[in-house]
Amino acid sequence: MAEADFAWFAGIDWSSERHQACLVDVQGSIVAEREFAHNGTGLAELGDWLLSIAGAAHAVAVAIEVPHGPIVDSLVDRGFVVHAINPKQLDRLRDRFSVAGAKDSESHFPFRGRSSPARYIRYG
Repeated sequence: MAEADFAWFAGIDWSSERHQACLVDVQGSIVAEREFAHNGTGLAELGDWLLSIAGAAHAVAVAIEVPHGPIVDSLVDRGFVVHAINPKQLDRLRDRFSVAGAKDSESHFPFRGRSSPARYIRYG
């Protein structure tokens, strides 16, 4: 699927207990953010939340730093296009747009900062 086919970009900061999700529109504006528990209910809520805003799973490109596991399985099963992004690639891309490797909770989140969300998916 080409980048132009996506109307929404979701970045998920994975954790063993809770996941932080951010949904960005095609212009790169943050539309919504939310936290979800790492359990069956939380993963179902994540998919429902994305669909409630985006309308269709195939319109959302999801970026996450893990290529497997319940969160990825849950999203793929619901029809979302999931891109596993290597954390080192994110670091290198972040270096291009920030001060000498600076990292904080805001810039660590995949779609925050100055770069287009599509870049994270394109280089993933």
